[in-house]
Amino acid sequence: MSTASESGALEPEEGTLPEPDANGLTALMRESQAPRQELLAERGRWLRRLGVEGREELLFEFEVLLRGVERCFSRQAVERAGGGPGQGDLRPMLLDVREALEGALGLSRRLLDPDSDQKFVFRRFVESQLTDDRQRRLLLEEELAQETPEESLGVLRQSFTALRVVASHLLELPTIPTALYVEVGTLATREVLLNRYFRPFRPLEFRLEYDRIPSVTLLEHLKRLERPARWALATAWLALFRIWRCLESIPPGQPRRARVVFAVIRGEVDSLAGWLTGSYLQGVTDKRQKTAGVRMARRLREGMDSALAKRDAEPEQLVEQLRTLVEEQVLALATACGVDTSEGFEALTSEVERAERLRRDLWVIATLSRHVAATLRGEDLPAGDRALEGLRRCLDEFESVGFLLLRFGDMAAVEKGAALVHEPLLPPDGRARRERMAQDCEALSQVAEATFTSVSRRAQLRAATFDRPAAEALRDTYLIH
Repeated sequence: MSTASESGALEPEEGTLPEPDANGLTALMRESQAPRQELLAERGRWLRRLGVEGREELLFEFEVLLRGVERCFSRQAVERAGGGPGQGDLRPMLLDVREALEGALGLSRRLLDPDSDQKFVFRRFVESQLTDDRQRRLLLEEELAQETPEESLGVLRQSFTALRVVASHLLELPTIPTALYVEVGTLATREVLLNRYFRPFRPLEFRLEYDRIPSVTLLEHLKRLERPARWALATAWLALFRIWRCLESIPPGQPRRARVVFAVIRGEVDSLAGWLTGSYLQGVTDKRQKTAGVRMARRLREGMDSALAKRDAEPEQLVEQLRTLVEEQVLALATACGVDTSEGFEALTSEVERAERLRRDLWVIATLSRHVAATLRGEDLPAGDRALEGLRRCLDEFESVGFLLLRFGDMAAVEKGAALVHEPLLPPDGRARRERMAQDCEALSQVAEATFTSVSRRAQLRAATFDRPAAEALRDTYLIH
């Protein structure tokens, strides 16, 4: 059964999507997820079906809090808070953890559609009423199997509810000794890491649901590079924008939640800095880029330590200081790559430019697809083959930039449609296959048109007129006569 994407377009039947170009950034993200690709792909299908506004943003905030709970119980976090064997009062940290649990529970309720949420509540009620141990045991085992993302989310929600109650009662004690805090952490961390579908992202593990390089200029630069350098630079930028997005996720006026996210950022910075002085140097060959990577690692660590050492500073001040630090490193690496950064970070990551580029590319795909469908049905068989070859070249170009500007909910339909027209060229006598290919092109055109309409409605483009002559000129470059 087809499902509706964010744009309103119909998505094709969900299945195993084809692997993109081995040099593409989608491949980089998927490779970073090994060996959990299948589970994450299934979760992605669940997310696309979920009829919740802003679902990708909610999922990102949820996973940041999960990662924050994990990080708050790390040995380094305990030591920085003054905890040690037989010493320290970690009450402030447990208060932060309880805040993270509260936030995660609120987000989990929003990520469950109303039907799933009602089923979860009803199931908990039934479980509490059962007196037969055998039936109750079967129900618990079925629930803990986590066979679907909904069940996995329900299990995590139940565990966090219990942990929140435990934390609340422990906070009634005059002090929270280190040993007690660490044991609570053992339980909390185990619940997070044993969750099947919602185990939070690892350092330098990227998710198509929400990880992006939000810059047309940087994506254009990356597509011109060979794989080792492309993947090294892309990993650095993806990690920097992950940290930047973590900072953007901190709501104002919530210092405890801010401290939890800062713990996540500290872990991300430490991992990125270590990678920049190791694997990154093996991927790039340009001396300026090597130097920029080493300098970035040092500045990230120093800047993070300097900011987070200010215990009396307001969270909003720390957020702004760290955001500036990250933006400077994005620009520094871009400069080392020869990218013009004279207009600053906002111009490099312009939302208007991204939306305009995506709208233009989608219009070109839609019009080319219709042209190919009509040509394949004509009498001039070589003309049909040439038109199809032009569309394929257009889609290859789109994968490097435009595809990575799509919202996650629109990716599957566009990727599936593009895959259909990448079959081998058709034999001259393959009329039935040509008709099927024409139908596939028409379906791709419909998906592109619906997504084009959705993008055109974005707030960034309300005052921007569509540059049709420029789009037509680009389309004509793919018409092979």
